[in-house]
Formats: sequence, structure tokens, C-alpha cells
Amino acid sequence: MSLLTPQSIADLLGAPLRALIQAEAIAARTTADFIKDVGFVAPSSGSSSSATVDDIGSPRIVAFRYQRLNPDGTKTESSVSVPILALIPIPSLQIAEAKIDLSLLITSAPSSGGTSMKGLIANPLLGSTLRKGTTPSSPSTQRLTMDVSITLRQADLTHGMVGMLNMLTDGITDSRREVRS
Repeated sequence: MSLLTPQSIADLLGAPLRALIQAEAIAARTTADFIKDVGFVAPSSGSSSSATVDDIGSPRIVAFRYQRLNPDGTKTESSVSVPILALIPIPSLQIAEAKIDLSLLITSAPSSGGTSMKGLIANPLLGSTLRKGTTPSSPSTQRLTMDVSITLRQADLTHGMVGMLNMLTDGITDSRREVRS
């Protein structure tokens, strides 16, 4: 029986692709958590939310005051309120490019009692190299190498995110009050 079956070869080829998809899903969840945790104040525990709407609260607003010099020489105290998500970059990574190099060499396969490589390749670590060699008592020669390189980039904002940021930006307020000396 061969050590590599069609099923184990499919697992071998599919494992890095599955890992890349899972990595992008983790990155998307991390971005969503960042937006929820940093950009919004959690709703009070008494607020109601329906089964189809997840209430993440109100936008977190930062406010600051400063004095502005008017053309006539008087000072005006200004107060600005800005949603924090309009001020800071939202971390959102995606895989821009992935290169997977796979080499497999089998010179002879044992006729019985072989084991599948499925356990070896079930969860490969990205960026690592898998190697299966022979033992001194092994009659077969097998070599397996897998090299994975990944290039990440900041993901483009989705249309929904652009719309939400535009609405938050529209909520920026600037109020003025004359300061008397």
C-alpha cells in the first residue's frame, strides 16, 4: 500500500489553501472586533435588540477644545467633537499574494503496512517547511517539502465602511464661544 493515497495528496494540496482562507477570516473578524471595541460605546444592558439586529452601541466620540484668534483680535473658544473611527486607521489586512511551492519525491513505496501522511499535513503552519525523510530501517525514500510565502496589504475599505465613515464624518461638530479677556 502506498504511503500517499489520492485522498492524502488532496489533503496535502488543500491544506495550505484552507489555511489561507482561515487566515483571511480571522483577519476579517479581528477588524470587526476592532471597529466594535474601539469605535463604539457598548449599549446599556437594558437596551433591546431584535434577533436580526446586533446593536453595537453608539459611536465613540472624542471632543477637544481650543482657542482660535479671530480676524478682529478677539479669541473664540471652539469645541470639536469627532467620531474616533474618523480619526484613526482601521486595521484591515488581506492576503495580496500567496506562493506555495510543493515538492514530492517517492522512489519506492512499501507494499503493506504503510501509513497515511494525512496526520502530517492536516494543519500545516504557514511559512514553515514540512519534511518527511526516511529512517535507517525504511525501505522507501520519500521527501516532501512545502514552502509558503505570503504578502499582506491593507485591505481596501468596503462600500459599507466608506458609507459609515462618511456618516460619522458628517457628525463632526464645531461649536464656538467668544472668550472675554
